[in-house]
Amino acid sequence: MLSPKESGNLIAKKSELVSINQQGISSLSQQIFAALKDGTLSISNLLSQGSFPVGLTEEKLVNWLFVVDTLNFCFWPINGGNWEVNAKGQVHTGYFALCAALDVSNDSEVDMTNPAYYSQMNLNDLQKLLQIDYDPLLKQRLDALHQVGNMLLENYNGSFANCVKECDKSAQKLLQLIVTKFPCFNDVAEYKGLKVSFYKRAQILIADLWTTFDRKSYGEFHDIDTITMFADYRVPQVLVHFGVLEYKKKLKDILNEGQFQLFCTDCLQTPYQCSRALFLGNKHI
Repeated sequence: MLSPKESGNLIAKKSELVSINQQGISSLSQQIFAALKDGTLSISNLLSQGSFPVGLTEEKLVNWLFVVDTLNFCFWPINGGNWEVNAKGQVHTGYFALCAALDVSNDSEVDMTNPAYYSQMNLNDLQKLLQIDYDPLLKQRLDALHQVGNMLLENYNGSFANCVKECDKSAQKLLQLIVTKFPCFNDVAEYKGLKVSFYKRAQILIADLWTTFDRKSYGEFHDIDTITMFADYRVPQVLVHFGVLEYKKKLKDILNEGQFQLFCTDCLQTPYQCSRALFLGNKHI
């Protein structure tokens, strides 16, 4: 199995519809450096955009982040509208709607840091909690909660914090533990005859710990530099905007025509289940 870094290198070299513009990398890097230098881009600024709970113990905050990233996949707008959650006087969409919904639950009798609770949730419970009218992946989200909740109860005394402690401040050890013990985080695929890995949410989880705890306590990792940029679907949109990635006409046409779908017609799986499919058009490309 190739690591995410090795996988990205292989895919970039063999890609037929997407190419990398070195000049775009240089230009964007200079803009990021300037923003870091003048303080407009920082970890604290990024965290302030979300709706994170306050008043939790460190262990409960670790468990809250684990639940957030267990559910953190595919927030495509449904029927032209966004998933919105109104919390504490603000309207949140997408990923931040997820955070806000779980933050609201922290103020109620629902304890989403406790696997004894969420491992027993039903679809109605989850739909009500997330404040979403329609989600074609709701069943997959519920299955993921049941899977990780039962694993924590059976092996880690009901706390993801124990997983972090077990890995001795090593991001790589934690990454392997996550994708091995919690299969819903193990997004791998076959590409050009080789096994490649993405580990999107597993790496996001480690990065969330690192940033939230400001590189201390549960966020201290001596090898954090081995974690790669996660494969979020917003990332290529941003990189195309800044001229880092370039799409071939075939892919541009598909995108411009809006030919995306929530299920792959080649394997009849959802994006959550099928990591090798680009869900545009009618097949894997």
